[in-house]
Amino acid sequence: MRLPPPLAPLLLLAPSVAAQGTGVVSGQFVGPTGVGVAGANLDFFFASTGNAQNNVSNDGTGVGGIFNAVVPGGTYNVLFWPPTSTSLLPKWVNGVAVVAGLTTNLGVVQAAAGSLVSATFLRPGGITPVLGGHFHAVDAATGQEMLVQDPVTNASGQVEAVVPPGTYDFRLDPTLVLGPFLAPWQSLGVPVAGTTSLGTITLLPGFLVSATILGNGAPVADVDADVFPTAGGLKLYTPGDNSDGAGFVDFVVPAGTVDVRFDAPLADGLVTILVPGVVVAGTTSLGTLAMPPGFYLSGVVTAVFGGPLAGVDVDVRDAATNALLPTTGDDTNAAGAYVVVVPAGTWNVRFTPIGAPGYQSVLATGIPVAADTALDASLPTTACSPSAYGAPTPGSGGVAPALAANNPAFPGNPWFALQVSGGLGGMPGLVAIGLGPASLPLLGGTLLVSPVPSFLTLPVVLSGPVGSPGAGQAALPIPLPPSPVLVGGVVFLQEANLDPLAPQGIAFSNGLSVPVCL
Repeated sequence: MRLPPPLAPLLLLAPSVAAQGTGVVSGQFVGPTGVGVAGANLDFFFASTGNAQNNVSNDGTGVGGIFNAVVPGGTYNVLFWPPTSTSLLPKWVNGVAVVAGLTTNLGVVQAAAGSLVSATFLRPGGITPVLGGHFHAVDAATGQEMLVQDPVTNASGQVEAVVPPGTYDFRLDPTLVLGPFLAPWQSLGVPVAGTTSLGTITLLPGFLVSATILGNGAPVADVDADVFPTAGGLKLYTPGDNSDGAGFVDFVVPAGTVDVRFDAPLADGLVTILVPGVVVAGTTSLGTLAMPPGFYLSGVVTAVFGGPLAGVDVDVRDAATNALLPTTGDDTNAAGAYVVVVPAGTWNVRFTPIGAPGYQSVLATGIPVAADTALDASLPTTACSPSAYGAPTPGSGGVAPALAANNPAFPGNPWFALQVSGGLGGMPGLVAIGLGPASLPLLGGTLLVSPVPSFLTLPVVLSGPVGSPGAGQAALPIPLPPSPVLVGGVVFLQEANLDPLAPQGIAFSNGLSVPVCL
């Protein structure tokens, strides 16, 4: 085999095979401009298992970036670690076959430029360095953890990493730091476009929180604990927060009041539990917690008459109380699919396109769950949105009824419904439906729906205590058939109900314009 001219003389420098069964991996390691990088380290990992091969000698680069590593025969993925001071990124070369007694020449291996990130960590009080904390750099967009050559803080509390330009979540795990517990640290969404110092960070004291998790009367392994400040804010960083085989889990947090959520593996079919308002001022035990069994609620979310939508958030609320049910893994995947675990009951399920811009949310109401249940949804574009217009006519207590829709109107939406709120409790009324808006004086108020060319009314009775101002509510489900001929139409609606203290005894709501679209 003919070698590139710059490397051909290097064969004379390659060490002879030192022991039976080993070969030599040679070449040159350079930076972006082609200049050799001395002092880099080569790590060899078995391609089949990912385990490290520790029986390697001469595994560094010398002058000019030359390397001649002696390695037992096998197939490896090789990781080149440039010195951190060079601000060069680590480089993988995969599938390197080493044959005993032969030299495998990798030619020129080139590293890309990166950005140096540094930080210094101190104990509470801001004087004593944190020795032995583990530093993590995670790509904020993809969740991928970056390779860090020496991720452990040194005797001065310092740590450095080289990463590509981007936006990162940086974290420090002090689990293995000797001495009193320290609260883990994180800084999210940090932009890195060049040499970046995170500064000097003083850690907070940490306190141990523990629990034992049971499901169906037995310990549950691999339950994940997530901790949120009760007052609101981002999820805390709590490394090591998964339960063991005995269902025991513990983690460290700073002092404060937190909500703790426990999520079992999806395959266990257990309902997520939430322990709210936990006051942490010292070592805290949450005792033994039982996760109730549940059922799988699953489906596929698509665009109306379109393909699957990824990144749609699925929220489940009690249909009677509107209380939010904690769920995990409740975003749709690339195929638009989702699956969550819920207890038996009747639920309202909202599909919110957080990761699907250009679409709007849809609310599925009154979904009964007594077994594994399929629930698909279609989302319309943001152009398809009901809107209020016109001024209402108040009644008792100066409160006017309000008319809204729980959903956009699109063909095939089985959950579309009108919602009346703020009327006089217990009163009867009507919802007027027309094909155009209006502003016509009527019975001391204003009719906002045109009576021509056609006019339709639906009866309604408001709930709530009879005669209580503002307590009257009603819902009018109007499932829409899956007919594309409806697209492009607009209807106009208004509610009116009896109210003895309204002008001429009738209180009128606002008008509501409802387009039917995709």
